[in-house]
Amino acid sequence: MGNQRVTTRPFQILTMDYIQSLPRSSRGNAHLLVLMDVFSKYCLLVPVRKISSSSVCEILEQQWFRRLSVPQYLISDNATTFHSKEFQNLLAKYGVQHWASARHRSQANPTERLNRTINAMIRSYVRENQKLWDTRISEVEFILNNTVHATTKFTPFKVIFGHEIVTKGSEHRFENENLSEEERMGRMKSISKSVYETVTNNLRKAHESTKTRYDLRHKRYSPTFDIGQRVYKRTFRQSVAGDHFNAKLGEVYEPCIVLAKKGSCSYEVADLNGKSLGVFSAGDLKA
Repeated sequence: MGNQRVTTRPFQILTMDYIQSLPRSSRGNAHLLVLMDVFSKYCLLVPVRKISSSSVCEILEQQWFRRLSVPQYLISDNATTFHSKEFQNLLAKYGVQHWASARHRSQANPTERLNRTINAMIRSYVRENQKLWDTRISEVEFILNNTVHATTKFTPFKVIFGHEIVTKGSEHRFENENLSEEERMGRMKSISKSVYETVTNNLRKAHESTKTRYDLRHKRYSPTFDIGQRVYKRTFRQSVAGDHFNAKLGEVYEPCIVLAKKGSCSYEVADLNGKSLGVFSAGDLKA
């Protein structure tokens, strides 16, 4: 397992992923774009009709960059959408560094666990009519952002804003009303500092625990490859009835060339003509 991507404050590292091929809703949506701040676990869920570079760029800029904050790093998978010229230009415009996880290894993206939770919540809401899944997304997002996270030990809302969300006007408290503005700001900064330090420590402990379990499971031989070496990559091609192709009868591996090593156990590979095919885990390659 690779080294921890260190984050010590909110909005430093943002992850993006799609939950794809949901039932086409009454509003025409079929996918869910999931954005999550790695530090606080604060998330934004946006139903979309189709996956495209233009839609993801608009959502990222209008609903995250301009409403919340521009991150230092953005993590995504190697989907074409996240490597389009339009998407890369947007990141360059705001000075955001892009980290891409290995293809077909969704566990490398921190949103994967969140996606599983979202899927389970959607299932519980739409047993009677799956076409209504997007009508409950705001409720799902609210619950996720205001439930204590198992890793940070705080609600995402509190990590971001320094206090729990107020759901009724009568719940407002005025115990600080006699403080000066300077004293009130000082107290808020002190609370935020304490929360940040606790979250940072909890994230570190969670990563160390996960790394230990991962390393124990992966003591088996892990293949390594040399730059320029000819190897074979899993095809991952899906069955397509219209093309009269069944994946079960197709080739499982295809030849390629190693271009570069990425991280501790991933490699960028190219086809035999030198065209990059993306980054793949060593587990999906063989000599």
